[in-house]
Amino acid sequence: MATLPKPGEIVAALQEAASNSINRDITTVGGFVKDQLERIEALGLKLIDMIAAGEFEDDPEEIEVFTGILKDLVTNFTNTLRGLTVVLIEKVWNAVVDALWGAIEKAAGIPLPRP
Repeated sequence: MATLPKPGEIVAALQEAASNSINRDITTVGGFVKDQLERIEALGLKLIDMIAAGEFEDDPEEIEVFTGILKDLVTNFTNTLRGLTVVLIEKVWNAVVDALWGAIEKAAGIPLPRP
């Protein structure tokens, strides 16, 4: 005989599944973000030092090369972060579907095809 869940049990299971999925990856993503932002900062500080030292006075167009590199770093960082976010959302979706389908299967006593 199937056991029906009490009100709120499925919601609690879904919240736990989503939280567990997020918590596993947030440390990794946070480390990546910190590392990349520190590298971007270091290059920005180097550019400031170079400007202050007058290194671009003879070739002002050279500053565009350095700012282009900074722009590319920031663009690549944000594109990578966007991709990691998509993967994280997919993992949360999978965790929530697994928890929901599992709860329904347990209560109904029959297997369900996964979406």
